[in-house]
Amino acid sequence: MVLSPTREFTDHVTQELRYLFRLSGDSTIRRYLDKLVHGAHIVAGTPGPILGHLACGTLALDELNTPAPDEADRMFDLDFADVIAQMAER
Repeated sequence: MVLSPTREFTDHVTQELRYLFRLSGDSTIRRYLDKLVHGAHIVAGTPGPILGHLACGTLALDELNTPAPDEADRMFDLDFADVIAQMAER
């Protein structure tokens, strides 16, 4: 999971991952939910939506091997420490 402080950072990470893995994609929420239902090797997002998916049960971190905070210092500057702690508890 790549956790980014802003949507712009997440979009950049997603573009780079698509380039690296030759993935094609659509940015609609339905497409994201369809991909999560079938499983994902890498998930990229901002703390709010990731926490929302965890709360709704559309994302589980049971098999998370490598959390990768992108711009971690920026996330702490934006007061995402509590959100990150909530994710760690799940």
